[in-house]
Amino acid sequence: MTDYVALKAELDTDPLVRGYAGMTVDQKVADLNTVYRTLPVDIVSGSDIYNAVDQAEFDALTAAQKGQVDRITALGDRIVVADAGRARNTLVSLFPSGTTFNNLVALKSRDVSRSEELGFGEMGPGFIVNAEAL
Repeated sequence: MTDYVALKAELDTDPLVRGYAGMTVDQKVADLNTVYRTLPVDIVSGSDIYNAVDQAEFDALTAAQKGQVDRITALGDRIVVADAGRARNTLVSLFPSGTTFNNLVALKSRDVSRSEELGFGEMGPGFIVNAEAL
């Protein structure tokens, strides 16, 4: 559910200097729905990690190190990869650079629209009209 007061504040204060004041309703909708922001991700799935691991880099690990990766990916759908997380620290120690490291870094954020960043979800013209009517 859209918080019209918060949406109005976004449009009125324009904190990212998007130029809302000079936009039509449709332009505001398009801008708010455009994916150009990122949000941090602190929890990923074992499948996400498994798919991030480069096969050649995995093959280069020792049997014990491969076991560590297997244990982490077996943790399920709620693996903490926040900066202080044990899984994250183990993976960084096993893959300190290279393709896997870069893939794992990419898992730590997700691309979102400004609307999603603000918690509104997909924006439509009616939301803008209702917010501006306040």
